[in-house]
Amino acid sequence: MSLRGSLYEGRSDVKNPLLGAKSADGRVTSPVDWVDGADEIASPPSRLNLTIQAPNPMIEFPLDPPAPENNYHQEHVVIMLENLKRWTGCDLIQEYGFSLAKLGRQVFEADFYILSHDNTADPILTYGNQRVLDLWEVSWAELTTMHSRNTAKPVDRSARAAMMERAKIHNYFDKYNGIRVSKTGAEFQIIDGTIWNLFTDKVDFYGQAAWFKSIEK
Repeated sequence: MSLRGSLYEGRSDVKNPLLGAKSADGRVTSPVDWVDGADEIASPPSRLNLTIQAPNPMIEFPLDPPAPENNYHQEHVVIMLENLKRWTGCDLIQEYGFSLAKLGRQVFEADFYILSHDNTADPILTYGNQRVLDLWEVSWAELTTMHSRNTAKPVDRSARAAMMERAKIHNYFDKYNGIRVSKTGAEFQIIDGTIWNLFTDKVDFYGQAAWFKSIEK
């Protein structure tokens, strides 16, 4: 089974699965029958043509540091990029000329910033490429034990939380500019960022991701 093979494929009435039910542990899941009144996407972008296999699409966190031995977490990268394509039409594989065979490493070493957090109530970061690690001045171990709210100063967290909630409801939020802070207290502004929801092929809510090309210090 293709990792994303069944994700909303062929549907023109796609609705936000986050408006569905919750499991016993509080994790948001999608109902079999879509909820009336949920936000709709009139004509969702076409699915990326990815054929990477993932026997366990619900990847367990925290992830080990990206390395050749784990293919730089290519399965997780596929989930991020295909959902970005799904919700926004932005195809980073095409834009940057990435190779599917080397996608994990190419995204980790890319000249843009991309990161993700999990689906818990107080989300923890699950991935950041090398540019993210350098920007926030953290190690991989520090990043993947860090609550994503801590990427911003306390004074900026309410605005950030509102933006993340808007992305959760509408599946993405783009053209975002916001102040963030590194481990050492260095402030920088994200320029024209995009935040989007992540779902597995079983329509489980997997978390959220963000990417941006530019910052100002």
